[in-house]
This record gives sequence, C-alpha cells and structure tokens, in this order.
Amino acid sequence: MRVVVITPPAPVVTWDQARAQLKLEADDDRRTHVEGLVAAATAHLDCETGWMGRALGEQTLEARFDGHEAGHCVRLPYPPVIAIESVIYLDTSRTAITADPNSYEVFGADLSADGSPPWTGCHVGREVLRVRYRAGYPDGIPPQVAVSILMIVEDLFMGRATKPEDAPSGSLIGAMLETLRVWR
Repeated sequence: MRVVVITPPAPVVTWDQARAQLKLEADDDRRTHVEGLVAAATAHLDCETGWMGRALGEQTLEARFDGHEAGHCVRLPYPPVIAIESVIYLDTSRTAITADPNSYEVFGADLSADGSPPWTGCHVGREVLRVRYRAGYPDGIPPQVAVSILMIVEDLFMGRATKPEDAPSGSLIGAMLETLRVWR
C-alpha cells in the first residue's frame, strides 16, 4: 500500500502561538524562520513520515492498495478519518470502476462492505484499489499535540535537539503523545 497526499494540511500551529511560546515581539523579520520551524516540527509528527502515524491537520489522502491487500475490510492509514471522497478499483480488465457509496461503510479507520465488497475480484496487480479520503482533526488538533509542536519549535529555535524518543524535553513530548500514536 502507498499513500499519496492529494491536498496537504494547513499549518496546525499558528505564527501567533509560536511567537507567544518563543516570547518574541511582533517581529516579522523572524516570522518566515519560525513558520519553517513549525512546518518541520509538524512534519516530524504528522502522517506518513511522522512519529505519530496519524493525520494532524485536515488533509486529503489517497490510499492505494495492491490486489492482495484489497480484502473484505481495508484499514485506512493515518487516522482520524473524516470522510470518504471516492473508492475506485480496477476490474480484471483494468477498467477503473467507481464503487457505489452505498456498497461500503467506514468504522473508524476501517473501510468494509456488507456481503461481497465491490472490489472483490478486482485486478491482482499494484494499486488496484484507491480510496480517497479526508483525514485529520477538522476542529483543531488535541492540546497535547499543539503543546508538543510548540516545545519542538522552541527547542529548534534555541538550537537544542528534539526527538520524542530521547531529547531532554522529548521524554515529556513522547509521554504526552503516546496515547495518540498509531503503531504500525
């Protein structure tokens, strides 16, 4: 399975939040630098490359499953899942078919079908089932995630190393985020 980011998320921590954390005046000269640190800290935690294994800011993803992975139920990576936008599969002649939205359901991060899923018997090749969905926290990230991102930004700004596993503040960051981490 491969995941493609169709629409990336907007920043989940604002310049004003980072500025307050760093105790900066309304210093627009540092704004670009600080926003870059926020983006780096967020990427360290968010989605496919992130430590948490989940989507933080609302984003559109497409999970592409190989034929042998396209069973009765498929688990969509990087929860929380907000909504399914489309389910497309390739039939045995490699013709793209859009599944009827009434033929499947979503339970948490699991996409399943009553009875036989429409993609049963699809082509056995690569990326034959494509599920496009919105994921992330539409009403804002959990507070412990925002605090952790701000702590990482502060460490980066001050020139300190931060990793959730072993940095000086990392043990606290790891502890705050542990309950939200998706293990693969």
